[in-house]
Amino acid sequence: MCYEVDDGSIVVEPIINLMGGLGFFADKAARVLFVYTNGTEKVLYRAAEHWSSLKPPGLLESQIRARSSKLTEARERVLGMNLASVLGESDSTMGSGVDHRLYYLEDALAIVTCDHQPGGGELIEGISILKPGLRHLTLKEWLETAQTGSAPNAVPRHQ
Repeated sequence: MCYEVDDGSIVVEPIINLMGGLGFFADKAARVLFVYTNGTEKVLYRAAEHWSSLKPPGLLESQIRARSSKLTEARERVLGMNLASVLGESDSTMGSGVDHRLYYLEDALAIVTCDHQPGGGELIEGISILKPGLRHLTLKEWLETAQTGSAPNAVPRHQ
């Protein structure tokens, strides 16, 4: 969304950026910018810097830890596993044609691409990790960041 104001525009970038967004993150902003008429940008808000306040209501800390633990233990072997048995019910969905399930983690949002099975159920086809307002990571990059003890929502040096 973009709103024209004096000397520029306010741009709101959503967390859910594909059609068919539903659930808790459907109306949440990943980043808010002020874009001056000369094209320079000033970041006013990054969701990753306020991540704990964006935890879906009713989601227990034990559920969040279990999600992270299952991803950490399974690593890339998680691909092809049954989605419900690994991560449970999603916090949001997005996509039309290719479905994605979104899961709140302690330091990021897991975006899971689903493969619908003919007899029902969904398999994990792919996982990317979104630090809203900062960057996307592969599952491998997220796991490496967690192991090195890097600040989970640190702004990259190039930004």
